[in-house]
Amino acid sequence: MILDFGGFYRPGPVPSLSEGYQGTLPIAIPPLSQQRAITRYLDHETAKVDRATELARQEINLLREYRTRLISDVVTGKVDVRGIGGTDAETAA
Repeated sequence: MILDFGGFYRPGPVPSLSEGYQGTLPIAIPPLSQQRAITRYLDHETAKVDRATELARQEINLLREYRTRLISDVVTGKVDVRGIGGTDAETAA
């Protein structure tokens, strides 16, 4: 079924449909069993994304902890960073 809204919209800066016309539009609603099947499918698929998101958050937190620890070790002298990351000219001298 194709709905032609051409004769029912209100012209203006922001065209809109009249409330009365919207109330007369038929809405297709799938049977409850199909709605439940759709919901189960979407829950299953979005759970994958949720798990991946949580793993990424955990990895980010671990990297932040590692960074904090590394900075602490450098500041307290537990790690010697002299000569690390220098340019070729600096390391050749």
